[in-house]
Amino acid sequence: MNSVSVVIPAYNEEENIERCLESCVKQSIAPFEVLVVNNRSTDQTEKLVQRFIDKSGQTNIKLLQQDKLQGMQPTIRFGLNNATGEILGRIDGDSILEEHWVEKVSTAFTKNPNLGGVSGPVSYYDMPFASFSLQADRLGREINSAFMKEYPFLFGSNMAISKKAWETIKGQVCEDLDDKFHEDIDLALHLKFNHFDIEYYPEMIAYISARRIDNKLSDFRDYTKRFSRTYKAHGIHKVSLKFPEFFLMTIYFPLHALKKFYTADISQNLNKIKKSISTENANGFNEK
Repeated sequence: MNSVSVVIPAYNEEENIERCLESCVKQSIAPFEVLVVNNRSTDQTEKLVQRFIDKSGQTNIKLLQQDKLQGMQPTIRFGLNNATGEILGRIDGDSILEEHWVEKVSTAFTKNPNLGGVSGPVSYYDMPFASFSLQADRLGREINSAFMKEYPFLFGSNMAISKKAWETIKGQVCEDLDDKFHEDIDLALHLKFNHFDIEYYPEMIAYISARRIDNKLSDFRDYTKRFSRTYKAHGIHKVSLKFPEFFLMTIYFPLHALKKFYTADISQNLNKIKKSISTENANGFNEK
């Protein structure tokens, strides 16, 4: 079984970070280490992480500080550089891992020695029809994969790369100090350029917030443009790679309106999602 580190970049995650850490310690197979990389948070993130470590007694959870630069890319780079497992999981502060996540990640890399990176589907725990959202997300990512076969994607809220792959590309990934790119897409491109395999693994499940859909239209539009900017920065101009932008803008308006008037019961939604996954497992979805 491969040792799996979990790297969590964190900026002002006081509302989510304890749920995230709780899911990390309730894994069927314990992660080798969990690294929370605090990046200049101005809220209670740092205090809550340290309190969780002290109360839980989990010696494999570490709080790191990345204060030199503000931004996702330098924070993730810092975390991955400090991770020591054979496999480096990368999630967000609002991610909640399904209880077999570490086990599934380790299995994926055991099956394919040339696997550089892997991503799985997510379900949105603060949206209505939470149990259905996993199926919708899977379908969307499968369609996305079909449109982007030449350039497979990674999704930062639910992904992992091998330590070997990171050591190969860490000097090549874009610094993106202006925060204009999708750092997960940039990472996937450099894995491909170095002939590593990238896979979509539907059994590798995480639950996340749909908080991005709360953004006003101009901010959300700028977020979708990160796809094109990232590919163009690497000299790639394929029209098919614009599919994620078109898809996200299509779903923005109805979901933004829906979420505006929806008050989520996160615990109840998580229970519904987990129940639907248990039903899937009983019906043999995860059997290979």
